[in-house]
Amino acid sequence: MLAGPASEELSKAVASKVGLGLLRGEFRVFPDGEAKFTVSEGVAGKSVYIVQSTYRPADQHRMQLMLAAHHLSQEGAKVTAVVPYLEYARQDKEFLAGECVSLGVLAHLLRSAGVRRLVTVDIHSMEGLSLFSFPVYSVSAIPLLVDHARTKLSLKNPVVVAPDFGGSKRTEAFAALYGAEFLQLSKTRDRVTGEVKVKDGALEVKGKEVLIVDDICCTGGTVRAAAEE
Repeated sequence: MLAGPASEELSKAVASKVGLGLLRGEFRVFPDGEAKFTVSEGVAGKSVYIVQSTYRPADQHRMQLMLAAHHLSQEGAKVTAVVPYLEYARQDKEFLAGECVSLGVLAHLLRSAGVRRLVTVDIHSMEGLSLFSFPVYSVSAIPLLVDHARTKLSLKNPVVVAPDFGGSKRTEAFAALYGAEFLQLSKTRDRVTGEVKVKDGALEVKGKEVLIVDDICCTGGTVRAAAEE
């Protein structure tokens, strides 16, 4: 297993959990932002799991992943990328005329870099999996989040709320596992300005504790609007 700079602690924890050794690799970033990767071990014929999330700075973390994947693949390794947060997953279709389907481009780049399989966590939309031409697995953290809510939050008579339709299936699954009531709000987003509006005229939440479950939190605008409503 290779620990990417964005996921060093997670890599060590997973490697220990499944009994894999950590590959000795070095990532450097030059003053102008360019990345460099060096590996000091032979990997021919081995299966290598690269653990590297692609949160901010997303493009730098993705480039580090691609450099490692390409080099290890060229050296004869079978590369699986483990990317807990997958960048560009929200743009899995053309929402407005003329938009680039960014996730499709990412899928092409990863394949070209030598990635044979990809594992991510709760991809933004399961429809996005169809854009990949190699095996992709989206595992869910919902059971772990439900367990955390049960043991740490001590909520009484909670209502689990989805801010919009897009993430409602995931939120509904959370509510079902928790054994709580599920509600879905109505959200509209201006595709040009990004302004978000959330409302619902018949919310039965007075006196109840509300647990909002959303898929991607970038600026917090959707969660804030849902909380205000």
